[in-house]
Amino acid sequence: MYLVVLAFVPALTRLSTGRAVAVVVASLLAAAASFDGIRIAVGTPMSSAANFLIVWLIPVVIGVAYARRLIGPRAALAAAAVAFAAQVLVCLAGPYEVSLVVTGTERLSNVSPPTLLLALHCTWMSCAFVAAASAIRRWAARPRVWYVVAVGNGGAMTLYLWHIPAIAVATFATHGLGLDAYDVDVQGFWAVLAL
Repeated sequence: MYLVVLAFVPALTRLSTGRAVAVVVASLLAAAASFDGIRIAVGTPMSSAANFLIVWLIPVVIGVAYARRLIGPRAALAAAAVAFAAQVLVCLAGPYEVSLVVTGTERLSNVSPPTLLLALHCTWMSCAFVAAASAIRRWAARPRVWYVVAVGNGGAMTLYLWHIPAIAVATFATHGLGLDAYDVDVQGFWAVLAL
């Protein structure tokens, strides 16, 4: 999906105002909600498969807007606050689960396919970054901080690429031993999870 959303970047660079960015993000949120409605009505998760594209386009749109200086810190902070409040309200109103990761016990996964709840999360997190970017840039400009960032980045992609296979190996291995860490109410859950 990462490669697919990157293919939209050339078109997104044609956005020329913050208002246009707001319209695109609001339209993507509305589309995500519409596909969630279809998913809930039909009862089939893959009926909202379009949300894989729709939801993951949101941080790309905000990233392009940030790179092109179409969204300032104040507007980003306001958008982050509104999106966060909307996420909380949508979660409380249902039918969404609180968890934004796959737990295996959810009735309506927020990740596979993504939901409006995750779309709002992407919105406020991306906007919060835009609002904090100047302070982060000043802090990261310090030589000691930058050294730590550079060293961390040396292994970041390796961790990113290998964390899912490592989790899969650990999960299958513990399952093979009769140990499963998915039900938080089972005795010894935290020990198995740590293992």
